[in-house]
Amino acid sequence: MRTKFLCLAVLAAILLPACRKEAAPAVPEETGTLLIHVDPGLPGTKAATPDITAETYETRVRKVDILVFDEKGQLNLYYPAGTALEGIKLSVTTGTKDVWAVINGPDLGTVIREADLKALKTVLEDNSTGDGTGAFIMAGNQECEVAVSQEKPCTVTVERFAARISLTKVEVALPAAYDKVTVKSVMLTNVVANQNIGGTAEPLEWYNKKGRTDAGTIIDGSAGAKATAEALTFRTIGTTVANGSSLSIPSPYRFYGYPNPTTEDRFEADGSFKEEQTRLVITAEIGGETCYYPVTLPTVKRNTAYEVELVIASLGSKDPDEVPRKGTVNATVTIHPWREGAVITETI
Repeated sequence: MRTKFLCLAVLAAILLPACRKEAAPAVPEETGTLLIHVDPGLPGTKAATPDITAETYETRVRKVDILVFDEKGQLNLYYPAGTALEGIKLSVTTGTKDVWAVINGPDLGTVIREADLKALKTVLEDNSTGDGTGAFIMAGNQECEVAVSQEKPCTVTVERFAARISLTKVEVALPAAYDKVTVKSVMLTNVVANQNIGGTAEPLEWYNKKGRTDAGTIIDGSAGAKATAEALTFRTIGTTVANGSSLSIPSPYRFYGYPNPTTEDRFEADGSFKEEQTRLVITAEIGGETCYYPVTLPTVKRNTAYEVELVIASLGSKDPDEVPRKGTVNATVTIHPWREGAVITETI
């Protein structure tokens, strides 16, 4: 009996390996190389027509992040590129890729899907004007093909989320009874302050609504009456201009806001603010009286520049959100893309 069991054990030891299936060797994924160039299309530092002159903080690149997604929207590669805009070589699996570049953006280390990236929120204060550290957030994407064992160029054009509104000229042409105007301040009102990296967010957060603080005080720059995101939306002037002369503006006064698609003012049922067009408002004093000269902007678009010139011809409005009487102020708004090689697209 013991001999029988021993024979069976020996037979099993012989046959068992023959019955096993060997695991197929893993097939390595085919890869190629992307040679990435990030194109911010940043304007230079020389004046041009239209005005694409760049402030230092508008063109500063503090960091560049590259994200490569596959056709299913899954992250293939996240690469912090430092401040490099070109010569970025990345080895990735073959196929069609959606390549994103984010400049001066938030921490992207937790992104695992393209949808996650697109949904990330940005607010107006993510952009700053400080001479030493100020910078603007930009992003863009490009579909690129990766071929096996080949190096393929991939240019990703990025754009700012903000729009730039510049006051370039104020001329005083009042009736002869008035000898001068004191331009006290300039502010941007009804400013959209939210967006997402995908650029698809609806306006939900508004700054300087109707030219007022959240407490309802008319903004004038004093304590308790300051603009939100003041460095981006408000400027104190305090300059007196003789009638028949122009305000001296050696360098345009710059203001910034996120896209505002509103084409007409809308109000809640009780008459309170709902959605309004963005306005550039000049606050002036004439004969001891405070007057407002609001210039309503057309649809405010991302990475677009709006240049405002105006002529003060009569006493302005009593409220910063009140449309002035016809003939009170004559304004011209010139619109063009905010990038190198821009051409004027509209003048209103």
